[in-house]
Amino acid sequence: TQATTAINSIYGRSAGVSFACIGPTLITVNAVATITALPGFVSSDVIAAATAQYDAFVNAIGLNPDTTPTVCSLAKCYAALLQTQINGQLCVADVQGLTLNGSAEDVTADFAYQLVAGSASFTSP
Repeated sequence: TQATTAINSIYGRSAGVSFACIGPTLITVNAVATITALPGFVSSDVIAAATAQYDAFVNAIGLNPDTTPTVCSLAKCYAALLQTQINGQLCVADVQGLTLNGSAEDVTADFAYQLVAGSASFTSP
């Protein structure tokens, strides 16, 4: 609605010219995993950092510029979680049992659907 209003206010509606602004339908991606902290880190701090890392990873997927589906890759999510840092230092030793939406498979969204981070249920061993 805001995009449509902005376009109309700047360009108006010329005769015979039409447009539509259609937002994507959101698909929530929920994750579950056991996160093992590296020595020297507090597990609860690592879980919080891993949750923020997960949110950033999924929310950065966006939409493909063409009409192909977008994918939240389980392998890329796993790799992103392993790259979690606290104060510039890697803090995750291992990620076990990672599932996305209850499955050990990638989550795919057709064109016009956007993947967004849902809940991250991370625990420590």
